Amino acid sequence: MLYFAAVAIALLNDRRASRREALGPADDEASELDLTPEDIGEIEPVTTSRALPEQSRTDRVNGYDDVT
Repeated sequence: MLYFAAVAIALLNDRRASRREALGPADDEASELDLTPEDIGEIEPVTTSRALPEQSRTDRVNGYDDVT
């Protein structure tokens, strides 16, 4: 009796899953992507700022300061 009940539940679940597949992609399935390149516009320059006040000094030896 339990075997036939389990088979019936499995068949109903498979039927429900097949109807859901017909509607569209599953949750774990990737959709189509538009891979055509687009113009990104004008490039804006970015200024850097010093992270520490000690790094704002210009007394460097061979490109390194005494903080790093």
